[in-house]
Amino acid sequence: GELRQCLLIHRIKSGIESMPVDDVLWMATRGGAQILGRDDVGSIEVGKAADIILIDTKKLGYAGGMHDPVATLLFSGNSHIVDTTIVNGKILVQDGKLLNLDEASIWEMWDVGCGMWDITSAVGPTSFMTLSSM
Repeated sequence: GELRQCLLIHRIKSGIESMPVDDVLWMATRGGAQILGRDDVGSIEVGKAADIILIDTKKLGYAGGMHDPVATLLFSGNSHIVDTTIVNGKILVQDGKLLNLDEASIWEMWDVGCGMWDITSAVGPTSFMTLSSM
């Protein structure tokens, strides 16, 4: 989303040619590494840490994107077209599903957290209360 916003804001202000999609991709990869002063990330090379996504180009969200894949990812890419995610050499998502995390448990923890937020909101922001005192 941030890359898309960067691209759109520049284009709204200065015109469509003001920010090529390749420049935005550079900012997200090598440019980001350069700003952070890191030479161990930012490009796919032997010895560098890499986070890589593989997308399913047959998903509707990618329709018509083969003529300009970078522009398609920036303008209409979202998590629904991600097939595989590799972080530092480990496959974390395959076939669009988390491999190392139990999604049901995550949602359960989310629900519990939301319930705790509801309780603290009802009590008021100046009250200090622990779960054991309820």
